Amino acid sequence: MNKRYQRNFNFISEKEFESIRDKKIGIIGLGGLGGNILEMLVRFGFRNIAAVDDDVFDETNLNRQILSNEDNIGKKKSETALKHARNIDKEVNLIVYSETFTYSFGKEMLKDCDMVFDALDNIKTRLLLSAVCDEYGIPLVHGAIDGWFGQVCVMTDHAHVMEHLYKNDSENNSELGNPSFTPAVIAGVQVSEGIKYLLKKGLYLENKVLFIDLLNNMYEIIEI
Repeated sequence: MNKRYQRNFNFISEKEFESIRDKKIGIIGLGGLGGNILEMLVRFGFRNIAAVDDDVFDETNLNRQILSNEDNIGKKKSETALKHARNIDKEVNLIVYSETFTYSFGKEMLKDCDMVFDALDNIKTRLLLSAVCDEYGIPLVHGAIDGWFGQVCVMTDHAHVMEHLYKNDSENNSELGNPSFTPAVIAGVQVSEGIKYLLKKGLYLENKVLFIDLLNNMYEIIEI
């Protein structure tokens, strides 16, 4: 086994590692959440990843998005993600798309994925993503952030959970902004929950929502 992964085997076995590292993982969004998710998945050892983001970096991303820097302002997030991932592991099979996520595109992109990570920033696209994952029966690791706050859920009962989370929300809700630490925290929990789910190890948040309030150190799990 490659020496780079030897520290993995203090908390999982080599057999467990081998059982999931070739799973195909989808990442929808490569901003604050998605950049951190990609970083963690590649460093953990996942070798087959598909990611999409149609945006380019701008200066407002510099405060929190791990893939952004002063030299790539104006460059596509997808292309930067590909270069970044291959600088970590040149053998990673990362396919990137610089397209708007639609239902039809999602059906093509995600048809052979074993798990998908939601790193989006709007409700409309989340609902489309949930519908695609529901059709294919793909577990969806949802994450959302706003200021000091965030939430994580591993969705297998997609429609029910999405309806519970967002039935009373609109895209006009006020935003609290996002600091550097909230995306990293929530992305870390998403990746942890995704790995636990794939391994069927420990207590994972299947159709349960973990609400995190970093300002007041409050953590609450709601079973849906």
